Amino acid sequence: MAPAVKFFVSAECTVFLLLVRGDGLHTEMQRAEAAGIACAAQLLARAWLSYIADVQSEYHQQGRVILIGTHLDKAASAIPSTYHADLKCLQRLCSLLKTEFQGSVTLHPQPLFIDTLDLSTSRSTVWHEVDIAASSMLHGQVVPKFINNCSDWMERHAADVSSQKWTTREEFKSMTLFKDLKPDQVASAMASLRKLGYIIELPSDHIVLKPSWFAAAASITLSPPPCPREQLTNSVHIHTDPARPGYIMLRALCDRLQEISSWTEFNWSADPCLASKEAHAVVTFLYEIGVVLIDPTDALVCTSAHKRSLSAIQMLCVPDALTDVIQICRARSTCSSSFNHLMHIRAFDVCFQFCW
Repeated sequence: MAPAVKFFVSAECTVFLLLVRGDGLHTEMQRAEAAGIACAAQLLARAWLSYIADVQSEYHQQGRVILIGTHLDKAASAIPSTYHADLKCLQRLCSLLKTEFQGSVTLHPQPLFIDTLDLSTSRSTVWHEVDIAASSMLHGQVVPKFINNCSDWMERHAADVSSQKWTTREEFKSMTLFKDLKPDQVASAMASLRKLGYIIELPSDHIVLKPSWFAAAASITLSPPPCPREQLTNSVHIHTDPARPGYIMLRALCDRLQEISSWTEFNWSADPCLASKEAHAVVTFLYEIGVVLIDPTDALVCTSAHKRSLSAIQMLCVPDALTDVIQICRARSTCSSSFNHLMHIRAFDVCFQFCW
């Protein structure tokens, strides 16, 4: 599992949306049963549920999982329609997973079958069920007033386009939301803000104050090229060097992130210098959690005792570049660390290598 995935999945009190392809699920399960094996959807769900169970156990966390079948529109429009048969199999798959992971992962009572391109009904349905699942984890717990006040402050901060996007841990503790709080209250408030997703704490002791900004950058950086058959009009993809697919310079990656104006989560500063600083910071943070990687052919691969610095990086990205990089890593005993990162990143079918 990619380090970046582990980082985001390590959140506490989380509702996970587990997506499998819903249309054709009836046929897929029938063929798998005839062959005496588990179908692809079940294998995918097992892999994610096993990982979620491990993370929750390791960090003493709790979570809920909602199984979602996609492509309802295709199942309904098929001739003859496969909607009812596919829905029945989706419900059966959910039941099998509940039994298999009983005691380790809590699945939502019923799966959802949605059209992912339906931004009105399907989106509302998903968010409604997410709200129900989230509420079930609270069990009527009462939150201290000072924590609610800190949450309200963070919501106002996130809504202010001119407010800072990140800070250090020490600077964060001195911000006005913690005014008049005792040290133990500050620690409790920070833990609550982290659990509720208002902040993201990074290994370097930096704190992201606008998680949507950070998550948007990670999502776009990791996104593969859109599938022409899906006919998506609002997808965004980072285009890399045509001569070396998957490779992009650090400065170029920063520039391309700044060029994305359709995603309001970014809210780049109107000052070009500040916007450039913000882009460089977010790429640095992505590198810190393993979303972007170093090219082992252009940069010295060091041991964990000698941490690599962004100031000397050169690039790496995407499936086309992956095979060559893995071969290079295998040939160099000093590249074992990078090889592990590259093998992990295959979960996304994308890896970045960059430089300036």
